[in-house]
Amino acid sequence: MNAIHWLMAANAALWIGFGAYLSFLIGKQRALETRVAQHATNAAPEDDDE
Repeated sequence: MNAIHWLMAANAALWIGFGAYLSFLIGKQRALETRVAQHATNAAPEDDDE
């Protein structure tokens, strides 16, 4: 392969890696949002005395 083929392959690998990392971060963000929502629901004060 000549230099341009190596450059195109490296560019494709870079974008695939970037997309995989971005997908990983999105999944972690959703998991954290779920945990925060559950914590907020569980930590909310009960107003049954009124």
